[in-house]
Amino acid sequence: NCQPYEALSYEWGLPASNDAFIEINGSLVQVRRNLRDALVHIRLEDTERHIWIDALSINQRDVQERNSKVQMMKDIYQHAEKVVVWLGVARDGSDDVMTQF
Repeated sequence: NCQPYEALSYEWGLPASNDAFIEINGSLVQVRRNLRDALVHIRLEDTERHIWIDALSINQRDVQERNSKVQMMKDIYQHAEKVVVWLGVARDGSDDVMTQF
């Protein structure tokens, strides 16, 4: 049994967009800007959340680990209490369209 968690599904963004940093347990971690934007947007000020994020949960430099975990991603997303989808920062009224869903 594992602790209940949410999963974040997001568009990685361009490879050149690795210029954002987030703090995890007191350490700065470099991430793509789109991931940082997603975390800023979905953050709850007064509630702790456990969110599975592929870029942070899978060692992207270890091909064997990455391939193994990619095979598990269907189960990871299926067993999440909720999957949060992040398409990016709203532009040109896109947030108005999303309220229709």
